[in-house]
Amino acid sequence: MKEIKCYVGVFIGVVGNKKTIVVDANNNHDFSDDMLIEYDISDNSKYDDEYKKLFPIYKIEYEYFDKKTINKVEYVKVFPAHKSYTYKKVEEEIKAIYFTSFGYYSGVFNYEKQTYKVAISNQRSWPKYEIKGIDFSIKKKNQLHVYNDWFKSNQNIAIDNINIEVLDYDFITDNLVIKISKRTNTLGWQEGDICPPIYAKKINKDSVNINNYFSQKDFTVIDFWGSWCKPCLEEMPNMENVYERLKTRSINMISIACEYDTNDYVLAQKIINAKKIGGIKLFEKLNTGITTTLKIDSYPSLILINKEGQIVKRFYGRGMATKLEDFLSK
Repeated sequence: MKEIKCYVGVFIGVVGNKKTIVVDANNNHDFSDDMLIEYDISDNSKYDDEYKKLFPIYKIEYEYFDKKTINKVEYVKVFPAHKSYTYKKVEEEIKAIYFTSFGYYSGVFNYEKQTYKVAISNQRSWPKYEIKGIDFSIKKKNQLHVYNDWFKSNQNIAIDNINIEVLDYDFITDNLVIKISKRTNTLGWQEGDICPPIYAKKINKDSVNINNYFSQKDFTVIDFWGSWCKPCLEEMPNMENVYERLKTRSINMISIACEYDTNDYVLAQKIINAKKIGGIKLFEKLNTGITTTLKIDSYPSLILINKEGQIVKRFYGRGMATKLEDFLSK
């Protein structure tokens, strides 16, 4: 029986606003021959996508067994992640790190005289590769893969007049299985699609058909947030300022608190009252109902829908309220 290196040692130290991380990349139980990295954790707001690109990629020795063969993970990226969505104790929050494998694969295929390119990212699936943790992007050959394009298996991606669905990916043979069909139904979650029937709940858990609001005004803005989500709470003042400037326009503003449990609706309601959030206030459990129908997997998120029920634009993350206002000002 062979012993595998199914662990990686990490040293974490925090002094004031400096966080030190050392990864035992060569797995020799000795940190003295490894790279020492220091992070400034005084300002969480600067940990945006551009800043994260500066974090080092480690070449490590890590192995795992998938019931058939011993596999290796060669590259990982470590984020200081001192601010967490889920840690409630300050000391745990400060010590937290985010460990992801660094993998990116690409290829092309042809369909009806058109060349498409596929990108596969396995960053979310470390250490065990499972299709449910894989992000896919499919674009025309001359287009770039961008953040908003990534989707999961068994989700349809619409390109022109076709729908493409990823059914399976074999990591051993590097074979991707996709299903291509003609677009006969425009209902969907992507920009340009007609919004399917969507529902959320009032604080008393009565269900509300959100589609009924679309025809009442020129636009409907749906804001997805959660009491557990720090970036959501940080974005709220910006959202309210934009709402104040837009409330003379023909726009429905709907705020949906997405919570882990229905008991958390009360906490969300307290935040709504404390921050005096305007518009229509609704609630929903995470990863159910409207959040799965509209593929809400990033928080905070905004969806702009016109009076015909068409999804016009989607916005994500910090600064999304400003982006919405800029878009509506064009």
